[in-house]
Amino acid sequence: MAHKKADDRRREFIDTAARVIAADGVAKATTRRITEEAGAPTASLHYVFDGKDALLQAVLEQGPIDGQAAGARFVTPGMGLAAGVAALMRGYAGWVVDDVSWQQAQYELVLWAARTPSAKHLPGRVYRSYLDHTAQLLREATRPDDPVIDYQLLATHMLAVLDGLTLQAIAGQVRDLLAQTEIASANLVAWVERAAHPAG
Repeated sequence: MAHKKADDRRREFIDTAARVIAADGVAKATTRRITEEAGAPTASLHYVFDGKDALLQAVLEQGPIDGQAAGARFVTPGMGLAAGVAALMRGYAGWVVDDVSWQQAQYELVLWAARTPSAKHLPGRVYRSYLDHTAQLLREATRPDDPVIDYQLLATHMLAVLDGLTLQAIAGQVRDLLAQTEIASANLVAWVERAAHPAG
């Protein structure tokens, strides 16, 4: 491995660890296996991470950072709530489609963290980050004439749909995740409109 800045090396190990985890599972993602895959000496991994658990936690924490950036690129302030829902769903789904193996690694790590005393707090923190960021982007997209909505509830429904579609994609059951996401977006917008203007 050529000489790299610590941040670049750190990110390379995160991406490599995710690939190994998606392919072989957490148990087989040893520091030796990861460094071999990265073409780096084991010592270089310990230069940027305290050990395997620290690296696994970093992979899990990278998920919301990348996902939030993917969604935010498609949202502009004041674009409208309906447009914001569709844009966010499209951005998140595009991120999933670009690298389904990354999503598989994230799910593997959520289960690992849930069973690891030092990492039990991470799944909740990571998911809360997704929810809060999604709700904030929805607020920014909203126009004054848009319906009043519980943004946290809407964000919860959006991520629940995306999580389900992502698991189906990992299982090979979704042929066109982007098309399914568009359908889900339309249903979510219709739900928002019904919540804003209940019958009767």
